[in-house]
Amino acid sequence: MNFSFLAPYMLYGLLLSGIPVLIHLISVKKAKILKFPETRFVRLAVTRTQKKLKLLQLLLLLLRVLAVILLALAFSRVVLNPPKTGAAKREEPAAAALLLDSSYSMGCSAGGKTAFEEAKDSCLAALKVFHEEDRVAFCSFSEMVKDGTGLEFDREKLGQKIKSSKLTGMKTSLKAALNFGYTALKESRSANKQIIVFTDAAAHGINIASPSEIKDFDADVKVIVASAGAAGANCGITAVLPAASLPKMAGFNISVKDFSGKGAESAEVSLYSGGERKVFGKDDIPAGGTLSKALFFPVPEDSDLEGCAGLSCGDCLKADDRFYFASSVKRKKNVLLIDGDPKLSQFNSETFFLQTALSPEVSKDPGIIPSVAAPAGLLNLDLSAFKVIFLCNVEEISPAAERRLDGFMQEGGNIVFFPGDRVDIKAYSAVSRNIFPAAIGKLSRSENTVNPLTAAPECGLFKRFDVFGLMKPKFYGNLDLIPAAGANVLLAFRDGAPFLIEGGRTARVPGRTLVFSVPADRDLGDFPLKPVFLPFTKALVEYLAGGEDTSAKSQIKCGEVFKREPGGGRVKSASVIGPDNKTINAEVSDGKVLVKDTEEPGIYKLSIVEAGGTRLAESFAVNVDASSGESALEKFGSFDLKAALKSKRVEFIKCGPGLPAELEMIVRGREISSLLLLAALCLLAIEGAVAVRKL
Repeated sequence: MNFSFLAPYMLYGLLLSGIPVLIHLISVKKAKILKFPETRFVRLAVTRTQKKLKLLQLLLLLLRVLAVILLALAFSRVVLNPPKTGAAKREEPAAAALLLDSSYSMGCSAGGKTAFEEAKDSCLAALKVFHEEDRVAFCSFSEMVKDGTGLEFDREKLGQKIKSSKLTGMKTSLKAALNFGYTALKESRSANKQIIVFTDAAAHGINIASPSEIKDFDADVKVIVASAGAAGANCGITAVLPAASLPKMAGFNISVKDFSGKGAESAEVSLYSGGERKVFGKDDIPAGGTLSKALFFPVPEDSDLEGCAGLSCGDCLKADDRFYFASSVKRKKNVLLIDGDPKLSQFNSETFFLQTALSPEVSKDPGIIPSVAAPAGLLNLDLSAFKVIFLCNVEEISPAAERRLDGFMQEGGNIVFFPGDRVDIKAYSAVSRNIFPAAIGKLSRSENTVNPLTAAPECGLFKRFDVFGLMKPKFYGNLDLIPAAGANVLLAFRDGAPFLIEGGRTARVPGRTLVFSVPADRDLGDFPLKPVFLPFTKALVEYLAGGEDTSAKSQIKCGEVFKREPGGGRVKSASVIGPDNKTINAEVSDGKVLVKDTEEPGIYKLSIVEAGGTRLAESFAVNVDASSGESALEKFGSFDLKAALKSKRVEFIKCGPGLPAELEMIVRGREISSLLLLAALCLLAIEGAVAVRKL
């Protein structure tokens, strides 16, 4: 057996063993000589008593000195190293799993070096601690494990894996890392197994409720946490959302949160687009609170924006000081209203209520511009100038008008039908189902209301307004509609009759068609007079002209899968260019495009080629999830991890130059500090009993 120490500087405590000796010497007093009459018998008794007292004093001195020595050794974390075994006198081969934290909080920098750089250097140094006969596994981890290897003898291969590891924009999950570590060590029969986690030991990383959540958990495996970096002040951007539009201006609401409870004075918040800083502002971030900042800058009409919001406040973590966005300036939505029954009084026309609800003054949306025309406008107007065409009580669709509407939909245009009493049912039965996706039955005169519970849950229309508001309008009749093949009933009446039908889009015809079973005026109900009519019609235009929710498809968190299903057509190929112009893999499956490699924050550019040769381009933003708590840098301790794993075999060490020696002692030896501490306590108890005896 031989000894080593994990905290050798505590051996200076051995000097304290001289204190009991000093106390002993001071407490021994020289007796005074007093002359009395004959005291022979008294002197004899005193001599015997003094001998006993001297023995007790020497015993107390010894106990105190030993207790101080044992305490000093205990605090120095003495390690008992095993003896050499076998003919070659070699130690039992060890098995270890090196786990390198690559989550974005590892980008914290208290000095000139980030926690990730420090942890990577320490991981490479730890690799050299293990002997040739030892087997080592490695992985980098965040929310998931990456670049994992089984137990290896090849140090060069493992070294290359460690060196090539990169910081990601993802969150920390010790559960994922430990699952890998325990499983990797399961194949080894060695009794000397360690999992060594190189991490910033931030408290957000412990997401383990019990050992049962960890596959192949082994209580005999020692878990060593090598802590890198230091906690410091940090603020981060948690959200960037489009602000209310202004003419020829783009605006964003930026939310900034303080994660350290220290706040920041005169923090600078900026907006960047096209590689330039467009606008900035300064404000104080309250301690432990949130700052909301709205910034605007001029942009041309009909332009796409790509950029980021930036924060500068002198904090220690830069990953959450950038929040990327890929957005569009709100485009003008020109809407054509075809009035199939024009009247001298505008108030009585079929399109009066639609025109009023969609006017910029009433809808409070300067981007929606309605225009009214007679049915002849389908033949002599430039339909490509419009996003949506409303056909209100139009008697019939001529073949020429049908061809123009078909071309309009092929270019992505959308059509809404509000049939009425002038509609020729026989003529509409001959119209292509791509344009009119239903058959018209008889007119029902029964009183009815809309059932909001029948709303199609996946339809983007019902994500834009409260569908329960449609319960209030009363209808005194409706046309019976029979959906065509591929069409969907988006909303129905309480008696089950369709209220709104949507035609199925195809690769050739990407535009949408919606058919109502009621007119747009007051002929069959009071729908146009109810307050819900205005937000409903506005949401209808936004749904058709703007497609799906822009924010949902243009922003995801690091590590999430970006999905796109363009136009219902068959995708031939897809390619993605990520941050720093790196090529990213894109998978094509069942007409959908999946982008899975999104670990790095930034702007990604997606290009899709459809079977018909149509090319689609789109940008989307990937950001760190600062609102998840990953940006809070408070550290956990050994007691926290011991409690989570319900195991005492957990050690904490510091990354840095001293790590190899400390790790060598832990891997090759057995720490007996707890035994020494227990022995010291026993000696102190005996010392107390002897001291009482002396008194």
